Amino acid sequence: MKRDETTTVLLIEDNPGDARLIEEMLKEVKGRPFHLECVDRLRDGIQRLARGGVDIVLLDMSLPDSQGFGTFEKLKTVATDLPIVVMTGLSDETTAIKMVKEGAQDYLVKGQVDANVLSRVIRYAIERQRLLTELRNLSIIDELTGLYNRRGFLALAQQQLKMAERKKIAMVLIYADMDNMKRINDAYGHQEGDNALVEVATVFRKTFRE
Repeated sequence: MKRDETTTVLLIEDNPGDARLIEEMLKEVKGRPFHLECVDRLRDGIQRLARGGVDIVLLDMSLPDSQGFGTFEKLKTVATDLPIVVMTGLSDETTAIKMVKEGAQDYLVKGQVDANVLSRVIRYAIERQRLLTELRNLSIIDELTGLYNRRGFLALAQQQLKMAERKKIAMVLIYADMDNMKRINDAYGHQEGDNALVEVATVFRKTFRE
């Protein structure tokens, strides 16, 4: 992220005082513009993320519609590649550490944060998530076609199953098979077989959403 770009921060926090404090601290940070958006329900946060344009989420563990570790689990299901920083009180620090082990980028203890700490945590969380996403893509993307490989399919399928279960909706799995690959390889060589796979992958990308 370039230095002059605005970082959009989504704060999911139901305490108006804590929300104002975060807002004031972000205003104090020099040389890095922040745009803060705040919602007070997990449901509203998930709806905001669906519209895109968010760089990082600051998540309160205890919200009116979700509390504890489940709050992070629900959010992570819909924000797989977005850095999440958990905000907690001293009594919940153990749970916050557990969230970090499960994929949160960091945690902040309320009352122990100033503008410099908050800015640094946000900056490092975004960079770590970017690097993790790059490494993850290297392991789940097929180098030839640019589509997800078996590992990538299983990871995404598990995510979609969790979402379907939570929303209590049905799922459909469409399976496509490419015929005559051996014939193409034997008659024209493996390079043409690779070209055929790439062409099929191109059709998939043009047909289906990302």
